[in-house]
Amino acid sequence: MKARRRHYDLENEETSIDISPLIDIVFILVIFFIVTTVFNKEVGVDINRPPKVATSQSLDRSSVMIALTEDGQVYHGGRNIGLEGIESVILGVQDGGEPVPVILICDATAQAEGITRVVDAATAAGASSVSIATQQ
Repeated sequence: MKARRRHYDLENEETSIDISPLIDIVFILVIFFIVTTVFNKEVGVDINRPPKVATSQSLDRSSVMIALTEDGQVYHGGRNIGLEGIESVILGVQDGGEPVPVILICDATAQAEGITRVVDAATAAGASSVSIATQQ
């Protein structure tokens, strides 16, 4: 018995590439990068930090970051909260849970009186500790 050969007419046949698996992979990568992105919480004001000191150490990222400007203004999340707003910010972050640490990012030329007032207000609001940030 003779084998039949099939001849295909390749000139009339259309070729196409299925890109749906490629689109699926791209969406999976986008979701992966969105989920794994680290969002830094900035205080929302430009501060000239003091230089690094010998006893500096890294702190937990779940800390409350409060900024103190050169002229004594207190900021959190880009808003001027003043000394009166420190307690509500700290209590809002704690939300009835364990006390959270506070990181004070103060200008290098900030007055000592302003620094002590912010530290006192944060301690009175129930902060577990208050640290002053320096340059990295």
